[in-house]
Amino acid sequence: MRKRILTVFLAIIAAVNLCACGDNESTPAPAPAMDAPAEEISTEKTSDEAASAEDVYDEEYSADDLVDMWSSGSLTKEDIEYKVATGEISYEAYEEFLDLVENDQEFAIDQSDTEIIMVLYNYDTAEISVQSVNSENGEKNIISSFTVYQRATSKSDGRKWINLLSNTGCSTRAPLKRMFSEDYKYIAITRFAEDTGEYHAGYYDEEKRFHDVTVAVDAVGGDFDEPIKQISIGFTEDGYFVFAELPPKSLDTLFVGGYHAYNSDWKVYQVNLGENGEVIESSMKPYDDLNRLQGDNWEWLEEGCEVTDWMDETRCLLNYPEETARLLYGELRIDRWNVRVFDTQTQEYSSLISGETRTNWSGVISPDGRNVAFLSAPKQGTGNASLYSVPIDGGEPVRICDDISVNRTSVNNVSSRPANYTYSSAGNSIAFLTEWINP
Repeated sequence: MRKRILTVFLAIIAAVNLCACGDNESTPAPAPAMDAPAEEISTEKTSDEAASAEDVYDEEYSADDLVDMWSSGSLTKEDIEYKVATGEISYEAYEEFLDLVENDQEFAIDQSDTEIIMVLYNYDTAEISVQSVNSENGEKNIISSFTVYQRATSKSDGRKWINLLSNTGCSTRAPLKRMFSEDYKYIAITRFAEDTGEYHAGYYDEEKRFHDVTVAVDAVGGDFDEPIKQISIGFTEDGYFVFAELPPKSLDTLFVGGYHAYNSDWKVYQVNLGENGEVIESSMKPYDDLNRLQGDNWEWLEEGCEVTDWMDETRCLLNYPEETARLLYGELRIDRWNVRVFDTQTQEYSSLISGETRTNWSGVISPDGRNVAFLSAPKQGTGNASLYSVPIDGGEPVRICDDISVNRTSVNNVSSRPANYTYSSAGNSIAFLTEWINP
């Protein structure tokens, strides 16, 4: 979380510097083509610049120095963050400084201003509601709403489609936040054409319009070509829509279990979206951050585990199947979920919530990294789900709000597999969390 905040701060500093360098009437120059030769940039400094640089870097600040200067008032919080962003203070010293003053109110995030984002999907009405929940008082507000019918008919040509809610494409490794655009205005969907067997990647907006990325990038072949098979992966934090093109025979078992797993045969692409959500065709290029799709050490993740949020670069929150059974045809039945932390480096799991009478799922980390919000429902009975938070270091869960309607017949499967219920008629809704933010 701290690294994420620092990255945003660095980006702001860079943007300010760029704005200051350009004239008022000019527009930013486009990035050079990949094959264009790199320009030669002088690395020589004037004597004044060199002297200034020596003054800055000759003085190394330790964490204790920062504490002394901050407590004496000679440096404010903003001063310290600026010096970190400009390189005058090392990130290591800053991290240690934060650990030393973490209980001070100036550096603490006001929990009353934070919001937990919750998604309710009612598959009787095909309505998907994205809501913000105040983490202190449980007050709910609707951010966006979508209507995604299980089966749809195109008005233009009468073709019939089956809508598959994207599970963000990449097995259990990508949190469900990536199903939505960063502002929650769009939701990623994969469409299956019943007449041709094509799979189209795209996304819906709140006006029930499907933006067909496969058509926009002119990927549909002729009548005698193999049916195109493109699936939606989701949206990136910097606004790209990511999708994958799969080999012709690769979808035979792709959606078994409601999600699909990345492999090296996929061709993964990204496109930019315009102001009105349209696909900018010329922006299509290979998606180069494949580590987000495949990762390292994932062979150690136990069967049935699902990532719901990342705490830092190596630790994530999981839906962990604590009570399971193997069905006759081999599928894993999950009788009770719980929220656990998984360390990808040590391969260790740690529990956050004790007890065996409730099923708990969809954990997300708070902006300050100290608490985890999660959904919980009684394992037995007819009670609805509730939203709780629990300290990351251990403690009693605190209820934030309740009366969250979920399908009681499949409460142990409502965690993060919405695609499982695209065809379901066994209940009314599922619920999951996507993130905990400081708006």
